[in-house]
Amino acid sequence: MIKTPGRAFGLSEVQILRKIIIPESVPFITSGVRLAVGRAVVGMVVGEFFTSISGLGGLIIKYSNSFATDRMFVPIIVLTVFGVVLTELVKVFERKVVPWKETERMTF
Repeated sequence: MIKTPGRAFGLSEVQILRKIIIPESVPFITSGVRLAVGRAVVGMVVGEFFTSISGLGGLIIKYSNSFATDRMFVPIIVLTVFGVVLTELVKVFERKVVPWKETERMTF
């Protein structure tokens, strides 16, 4: 269905791919990457909970088991900042690669 306008204008298959299909697909790919970054950080921590003693997930467990709540929040804050920074970097990349994509706006 998306190829029909390209064929109507006499574009070749390569031109249809380059000028219609790829530009139409890129916003969805970048949105998927943005969502995957957040889930990757969560997956990293969950994996460390079960397998590692020395990582940030291991530190969270170690400090929570010893009731050192103040120290427990340091790795949590580090991971939160890490996740937010990565997500914002992907958003900047997305704005540069896909300037025509409408972004969601927060309304109150």
